[in-house]
Amino acid sequence: NMSDKMSIKKYIVQLLGNISNENTLEKYNLFLVTAFGTISGKFGTESDNNSCVIKSLCDKAFESYKEKYELSSDYTISGNDGYIILKDACITNIQGTKSIFPELIVFFDQIIAASLVAEKTL
Repeated sequence: NMSDKMSIKKYIVQLLGNISNENTLEKYNLFLVTAFGTISGKFGTESDNNSCVIKSLCDKAFESYKEKYELSSDYTISGNDGYIILKDACITNIQGTKSIFPELIVFFDQIIAASLVAEKTL
């Protein structure tokens, strides 16, 4: 069923996020453009040294959501619905004001564009 497939936007953002977590010679951050401004950071994963509290809460919320709406245990969020968790995230609004978050939920439907940016240039 086509409606159950991941959107190309979601697929690309997740791919870029995974690349940002790889151990390469040059470190990269996932860089997202939204209507509010830009967001940079790394994918939050359970294997991080710091515990990903937000990711854990979101996972529990998703399990509760599936139970409430009687969805199968292998149900996945389709299309542009859903979110990613960024760690060490920096939001820069249109005026240039920066806000730093140890963890941040970014909803896919808010992302306009995505790229990888070398950490040393941020």
